[in-house]
Amino acid sequence: MVWRLGVDAVSEALGAFGCAEADVVAFPGGVSGDVFHVRTATSRFVAKFTYGTREGVELGLLVAEAAQAAGLRAAAPVRTTDGELVVMVEGLEMSSWIGPTPLL
Repeated sequence: MVWRLGVDAVSEALGAFGCAEADVVAFPGGVSGDVFHVRTATSRFVAKFTYGTREGVELGLLVAEAAQAAGLRAAAPVRTTDGELVVMVEGLEMSSWIGPTPLL
């Protein structure tokens, strides 16, 4: 079953990431989840409502975090104000924005 998370639900969940004031726009499509562009006064992010399990999502986020720490260009996760990787609004996670530049 594929769930769809609305922009309003994402906006409410962003408080956990310290982004109470943000513009949220849904990206079309999404293979493994619903994807949203999040813009604050100072930054841009990608929020994803994933269809996967929390454990699977967190494993992928830990890999991205390690890749960025090793100097690779990766969309590392933005942790919540409590240090969590995922907010349980059916698995919403947020990553840094790396823009349209090719990764390799």
